[in-house]
Amino acid sequence: MKGISDVVAMLLMLVIAIGLVGVTYSFISTTITTRKAVILIQDGEGRCLAGETVNSIIFWIRNEGDSKATGLTAADVPTNPSKITNCSFDPSTIDPYSGTTVTCNRTEAKAGLYEIRISASGATPIFARVRCSG
Repeated sequence: MKGISDVVAMLLMLVIAIGLVGVTYSFISTTITTRKAVILIQDGEGRCLAGETVNSIIFWIRNEGDSKATGLTAADVPTNPSKITNCSFDPSTIDPYSGTTVTCNRTEAKAGLYEIRISASGATPIFARVRCSG
């Protein structure tokens, strides 16, 4: 009875082994390294409310990523016409493909472009912009 040569058998086993290693690597790397991102964007124009009890700025932020945005923070940008303080988020976390309302106070109702740095855990910070007339 004739069979295949030792060289051909060895090459066939080597190709099968390499294929199995490739499939295993692909499966493990996809399962372990898949990351769910948090992607923040400003959703529409903001609004300035001058002359209220506090001079408020309101704007909306959306999470376009696949993970929930937590640990939301807002920071004043030094070039703003007046200082931004006491920012709050409603709701305080953002589900995937959902949004939040951000309300901040201005120390004075000055006209100009206001920028607020918004960040969340694991996300690249964004700068939300609102132009106020006073």
